[in-house]
Formats: sequence, structure tokens, C-alpha cells
Amino acid sequence: MGGNKYPGVRESSDSSIEIDFYYKRQRCRERLSLKPSPTNLRKAAQHRAAILNTIDAGAFDYSYTFPESKNAIKFAPSQYMIKTYLAEWLANKKPTIKASTFNDYRKIINNLVIPQFGSKLLTCLSRNDVRTWVASMDCSNKRMANILSPLRAALQDALHDDLIQSNPLLGWTYQRNEAPATKDHVDPFRNEDSITPEL
Repeated sequence: MGGNKYPGVRESSDSSIEIDFYYKRQRCRERLSLKPSPTNLRKAAQHRAAILNTIDAGAFDYSYTFPESKNAIKFAPSQYMIKTYLAEWLANKKPTIKASTFNDYRKIINNLVIPQFGSKLLTCLSRNDVRTWVASMDCSNKRMANILSPLRAALQDALHDDLIQSNPLLGWTYQRNEAPATKDHVDPFRNEDSITPEL
């Protein structure tokens, strides 16, 4: 019945069709409750193509697409709390960056980020959460950039480790209009404005 016509699609039984695709570098096979027929094989191929497009876009949710699949558990997003992940991230980062940079990151994460977001799930942190937070800060744009630097780096590592599906801070910055600094103006965060991010 044209089993080779649609790549990654084949008859599995008299009442089901199997689709085959790769997700997070692992081969996945899922059965669809469709009786094999030319029309249903085409539908299965279209469904598989939609899955591949969603995977490419970084928006595939296994448990939503295949809620009864054993793979839904295997690929379930991590339930890391932000405070837990950031504590582990700092510990892993310490041997790879300068001591001064580590101390800057530790102060920002422990004194600012964790008090604000620590009890939130890592997978639930959104750009809007961070935007609302930094908008309430009374500090310079440069200071805000330094505060966001370790959080941005930590989220990027979480993305690489498949703990989150996207980094909400990737390619995003927040800036407010600032009046030109005067000679008498002293930035209270001046001593911390020299952080050089090390990703």
C-alpha cells in the first residue's frame, strides 16, 4: 500500500500506522490509531511533517502530541526550581571563570535573581517576567545589563542541556531612556559595572 512512498511512515498493524522521527538526537517511533489506507498514510505523513517542523522550531511538546506514549515521560521538561538550577550552575561554572567574575555572578544570583525568581520553575520563566523585574529597578542600563548577564548565560546552558526549550533572554536586552550623567552624579553601582561576562 505504498509503504515506501512516505519516508518515516509505515503500516504497523491492520488498525495502526507507525511514524518514525528523531527528537533530541534520539529515534522515536509512535503508533497512530489509523487503519492503513492510501488516505490515512498520507495523513500520517502530513502529521509527521508537522512534528518535524515543530521540532525544528524548538516548540515540540512530546506530552501534548503523544500524551499516552512512554516517551512523553522520558522527554518531560525538567522540574528544576530556578534556585536549585542556579546553585548547581554556579558550582559548575566556578572552575571555568575568573574568581572576580565568579564573585560578581554569585552576588547577583544570590542577592537579586534567586530572591526574585528562586521559587519559580526553570521551565516557566518568561521574558515578560524578567522585563517586569528589570523595569522596576532603580539603576543604570549598564548595571541592568550586568545583572542579566549571568542569568542569560545560565539559561543558555540550560538550553544546551535540554532543560528548557528556549532561552527567553537570547538576543534580548532592556534599556530605558537615561539623562546624561553630570559630573556630580555618582552611580551607586559603579564598582560593579565592570563585569565582563564569561559564557
